[in-house]
Amino acid sequence: MYDTLRAYRISANAIENEKVKKAYYYLLTLKPKTRVVNIKGYQKNQLQEATERYLQLEQAVDGEEISQVVLVAADSLKLLYRAYPNYFLDTEEFTSVLDRIAKLAKEQ
Repeated sequence: MYDTLRAYRISANAIENEKVKKAYYYLLTLKPKTRVVNIKGYQKNQLQEATERYLQLEQAVDGEEISQVVLVAADSLKLLYRAYPNYFLDTEEFTSVLDRIAKLAKEQ
């Protein structure tokens, strides 16, 4: 679960690249074990391509390498953040607190 929280934070940073900013469909693949979120943007006329890739990745979900795959649509990044807040939580503060607690527990 801890790695999953860190991966969510990475997703918020990764989506800022220019290619993704101009997309309409967003394919998000969460890989918590390696703390990686792959984000692929697709234009409005690429729905079939996006859906096919989504289905391929959905079949690859195994709970370890890939734990979640989602294909979403939004007119802008701002609307994407608003519609799917669970994928863009900034968990840095929360995981920082967990790190401090773990460190204190080890010291005792």
